[in-house]
Amino acid sequence: MTGRFRMPPIVWRLFVKLLVGVMAIVLLSILTFGATSFRTPTEVAKSALGRYVDEEQIRAFVDRNQLDRPFIDRYLDWAADMVHGDFGVSIVTSRPISDDLYPALGNTAMLSGMAVAISVPIALLLGIWAASFRDRVNPYYIIVVSFFLAIPDFVYAIILIYVLALGAGLFPPQSSLDMAFGDGFDKLRATVLPALALALTLIPYLTRVTQSALSEIFATPYIQSAFLRGLKWRTIMWDHALRNAASSILVAIGINLVIFMGGVLIVENIFGYPGLGFLIIRSLGGSDIAMLQAASVIFGAMFISINILIEMVGNYFNPKLRDVR
Repeated sequence: MTGRFRMPPIVWRLFVKLLVGVMAIVLLSILTFGATSFRTPTEVAKSALGRYVDEEQIRAFVDRNQLDRPFIDRYLDWAADMVHGDFGVSIVTSRPISDDLYPALGNTAMLSGMAVAISVPIALLLGIWAASFRDRVNPYYIIVVSFFLAIPDFVYAIILIYVLALGAGLFPPQSSLDMAFGDGFDKLRATVLPALALALTLIPYLTRVTQSALSEIFATPYIQSAFLRGLKWRTIMWDHALRNAASSILVAIGINLVIFMGGVLIVENIFGYPGLGFLIIRSLGGSDIAMLQAASVIFGAMFISINILIEMVGNYFNPKLRDVR
């Protein structure tokens, strides 16, 4: 008699997380479309065309963009087109939204990747150092980390502009021209300062989490016994301590993405960096409703997807979830 099939816990958690992620994206799309559709078609037309337009121009604009259709019909058509990769046409520029959306998405991905690539190694090294010498550096370490945690990302951005851009002249203070007309090296230079501003907000938090997780693991009996057996510090750290701390560190990265993604919006606009955050604010200011809807949903979907990925990787490194059958 065969036993009943039981899905491994980690697979079940992945299925549930993916289902919740899809539901969250659907809810986000409804809220985004609803929040940008509360104005009357006439108000939208006047915002896009300007105040000095006549009724015939307004009516032509409303008919062309089908703004007078019922909300549910417009949402279902819009959502179906989004699923198929058709983001529509900008009601302000009459250009396909994808022409602006895809480059902005790639720029934000490059900026976020560079910020993570800078912050994670530095935070891990500082956290390992603080945990290894916790008896000697702990009081000063907590004060320093708490101070840097209190500094918002826009302050880092302004300091970097004054010191490294306007003062030393090493990097451009604004990224828009180099990103639009520069070569690969110019684009890399234009990304460094925004990435540093984001990385400096991540480093203190991730350092604190790494130090705390490793300190708890160092206090466990099996790590103490490993030291007593004379195992090398490198073996204990890389093969035992960090492997067990990886789950806590990765979950902390996922949680901190809420602050990080909000920082992307701010930092991109301070530096004029042509990413999704810059595109969202520009569309909001220009009353480009279609562009705002598409960019907001993609931005939210990217955040939800990264959270799912981080949590599943963290579950893989968690022995309690990985080894249960």
